[in-house]
Amino acid sequence: MRTIKSQSTDLLLVLMILWSGASQATTVCVDDFCGNQGTNSGHRIVKIGEQFSVTAFVRNLFDEADTADELLAFGFNVFSSINIELIGREINPIFQDDSEIVGLTAAGSSFPGIAYEPEFQPFELATLHFKALSEGAGFIAIVADLTDLNQGLIFLNRDPMAFTIEQGITAVPLPPAVFLFLNGLMIIGWLRLLFFKNKK
Repeated sequence: MRTIKSQSTDLLLVLMILWSGASQATTVCVDDFCGNQGTNSGHRIVKIGEQFSVTAFVRNLFDEADTADELLAFGFNVFSSINIELIGREINPIFQDDSEIVGLTAAGSSFPGIAYEPEFQPFELATLHFKALSEGAGFIAIVADLTDLNQGLIFLNRDPMAFTIEQGITAVPLPPAVFLFLNGLMIIGWLRLLFFKNKK
């Protein structure tokens, strides 16, 4: 039986798993702030062209009544506004990456399952990488829909758990100073190229 290993994190989101089972404590969150009881993670500001990451964690996976249970698999899809592009994903290596097999944005399985290990929670499911394409308000939504048997948190003894995670994203232009700096580099590069051509 495998146990959860300690995971590093780079995230700035907070979210709640929505489900109809008996446990009230299980949440999907990011960083150390897992106290938000809603599905909206708040707002994030990024610059146009910036790449940023969002990592989904599970906290309080097993309550006292569920300590003999195991997490077998997880899966979810990601949706985003037109100005935010998903450019990659990394599944926690404790799981086998099943994303392509089941046709989801992120999916993983662990056999034998992941057992209760309170000192190593929260633990990471997957890290998603995005890029801001253009200016304006946007969003990211991470959705596990139980109408697909491969989605949600899938347990040995309990019913699967669905979740929805949302984050507002605003992409803003680069500061004018950055544009001046980049334009300066372009001009210097053009002048150097012209100089070497004339030298020949």
